[in-house]
Amino acid sequence: MMLFPVLFMSCDPKEFDLYRLVGKWEYIMEDVIIVETWNRADDNHLSGYGEEIALGDTTMTELFEIKKINGVPTYVATVGNQNDGKSVLFPLYAQDADMLEFRNPSHDFPQVIRYEMIEKRKLKVTIGKLDMDKKSNVEFDFVKR
Repeated sequence: MMLFPVLFMSCDPKEFDLYRLVGKWEYIMEDVIIVETWNRADDNHLSGYGEEIALGDTTMTELFEIKKINGVPTYVATVGNQNDGKSVLFPLYAQDADMLEFRNPSHDFPQVIRYEMIEKRKLKVTIGKLDMDKKSNVEFDFVKR
C-alpha cells in the first residue's frame, strides 16, 4: 500500500489510475438501484453524483469530487441535507493499483471511504468507521454500465 498522493493518470503499477472510475456504476438491490456517475472534469479533477432509483423515481443523494487540495488528492462529499449542506473532505490515506482509501477521522460517519477495483467493470465501495468493523461497514458492489 502506498501512502503518498495519487497521480491522476499514473503509469506506475503501484498507483491507482483514477480515470478507471469514469462512467456510470450501478448497485442493484431488491427495490432500489444506487448509481454513482463519475466524469472527468479536467486533468486533475473528477466530479460526480449519486442517485437512488426506487419505484421509477430518481433522487439525487450526493455530489462528490476527487481533486487535489493543498497537493493531496481528496474525496469531497456534499450531501444537501447533512452538515448544513457543507462539503466534507476525505484526504487520500492509502492506495495501490486497485484500491483508493480516503479518511476523515473527525467525521461521524463515514470516516473511511474505500474504492476497490475488483475487475474492469466491477467496483466495491466500502464506507465505515476507522476500525473498519464489519458491523458498521456498508459495502456496495457496483457494476459499470
